[in-house]
Amino acid sequence: MQGEPVAGAHMTVANHISWLDIFLIAACEDTRFVAKSDVGHWPLVNLLVNAAGSFYLNRGGNGGRSLLNRLIPHLRRGGSFTVFPEGTTTDGSAVLPFYPRLFGAAIEAHCPVQPVFIHYEPAANGTAVAPFIGDDTLVAHLLRLLRVPELRAELSYAAPLHSHGMDRETLARAARTAIESGLRSRTPVTVEPASSLESWVLE
Repeated sequence: MQGEPVAGAHMTVANHISWLDIFLIAACEDTRFVAKSDVGHWPLVNLLVNAAGSFYLNRGGNGGRSLLNRLIPHLRRGGSFTVFPEGTTTDGSAVLPFYPRLFGAAIEAHCPVQPVFIHYEPAANGTAVAPFIGDDTLVAHLLRLLRVPELRAELSYAAPLHSHGMDRETLARAARTAIESGLRSRTPVTVEPASSLESWVLE
């Protein structure tokens, strides 16, 4: 891990590559997550998101406004939450435009937005095993992960963004820019040949 999250109430936003991102961020800060409602039914993953008191986004209708009505009081009580504003996972080669709606929670609660950028090193054989994208299934992805002895992940905290006087579209663009800049400027990591033991390395 590089850097540390801002203290007190805040909204953490990160690029999204895999369901593993949840475990990485949960290991680095005390936060609640915003997840799509169907994630609550995923085996293993749902254990963590439910234990963390996650907020679920229901699709359609007034799901977004209903969620904001729960997030804003949580922030005003000094809490924090994490969202992946791309709305989907990617292979990590680019950061998709951010959906701005939930940034309204930080603005209305007058709290900062904490950008986080995540990067996974390829496995020793050069294969990118971390991305969970497309038609991938959780079982198939787990099996791929179990075949690699080591997976190296980097998680870095950028400078927090003030929300005062911002509109949600501008704030979303600023957060995306901070994450893109961080990923471009990161120092490449050399991964040693994998050992015979399974291990995770979180910097």
